[in-house]
Amino acid sequence: TEKNNIIIHLNSEVEEKSRKTFYREFKKVIDASDIIIEVLDARDTLGCRCSQVEEAVLTSGKNKKLILLLNKIGINLF
Repeated sequence: TEKNNIIIHLNSEVEEKSRKTFYREFKKVIDASDIIIEVLDARDTLGCRCSQVEEAVLTSGKNKKLILLLNKIGINLF
């Protein structure tokens, strides 16, 4: 229906605005930082890497350091 289409369109606009706001804040954090730490799951390092984050850091035009930190949480607590 038309009402549903309007709601979907409004949700889409809100999501796009949120995405743009997040990206602006993300760029501010990169600009203000000397070192960026990307925490990766040690069991699936390639699956959880974010190439967009890495590219944004490495192409920021400044002497930024990107540290890939491997983390593995134990499933068995006993």
